[in-house]
Amino acid sequence: MMVKDQIIELEVQWPEALQLSQDQRRRVWVWLPPDYHTSQHVYPVLFMHDGQNVFRDQDATYGTCWQMIQTQLQLSEPMIVVAIEGQNDAAKRFNEFSPWPCPRLSYWKGQPGLEAGGLADLYLEFLVNAIRPQVHRSFRCHSSAQHNYLGGSSMGGFVTLFAATRYEQAFSKYMAMSTATWFAHDELLGALTAHKFSPSTAIYVDVGTQETSNALLSEFPQVYLQGNIALFELLQATLAPSHCFSHIADDAVHNEAAWALRLLPALQWLSEK
Repeated sequence: MMVKDQIIELEVQWPEALQLSQDQRRRVWVWLPPDYHTSQHVYPVLFMHDGQNVFRDQDATYGTCWQMIQTQLQLSEPMIVVAIEGQNDAAKRFNEFSPWPCPRLSYWKGQPGLEAGGLADLYLEFLVNAIRPQVHRSFRCHSSAQHNYLGGSSMGGFVTLFAATRYEQAFSKYMAMSTATWFAHDELLGALTAHKFSPSTAIYVDVGTQETSNALLSEFPQVYLQGNIALFELLQATLAPSHCFSHIADDAVHNEAAWALRLLPALQWLSEK
């Protein structure tokens, strides 16, 4: 365990049966609220995908983070935040964040022959059965699903919503920003439609009007927008009343700076559920 800038860095071993690659360890960064060591308070926990992008600009893949610490300090009850290192390699990230392959991935990403997707069940099993228990053993936090959140953006939003159909015993509050529904739209919405959600489950979803995952494809902003509107409508019809919040952000693009601007109201809404 290493502490740097008040953020604790852990390494969690992948169970041998769940190996997705030769990378046998995954870094996990944990931020504790300022009063953690001077109180006996038991905290809710937010688990975030793509953890290298959560806390510090210098660690972030594209040089800008979510401004998570600044946002937590504005909440009436800050959370323990657990940021799980993500893959920077696109194909590996797609593999971990979708249980289904993307039939047109090479077109959407402009990379002939690119194929990926299909290992999200293993990634989530690692998160839920290895990382989450270690966090609960190591820190003074709530272990019940009622106080455990899961969040991410783009493909991180995709795997967050898939997790909502598999792991309601672990999490009850989900934040999916700018979900990359294009990756496997019918499969994701089909899984959400087929699942009978717990009355306690709450989901925050949003999308910007200028999102893209390939600037060379002029249709991508509409693909993001229309795919997420269909997602919003499905969740609003499926979840308990008042347990889905959807938002369309005018002119918002697809990056951490845009997600950081929407983080505070998203967490405030979820914390009230």
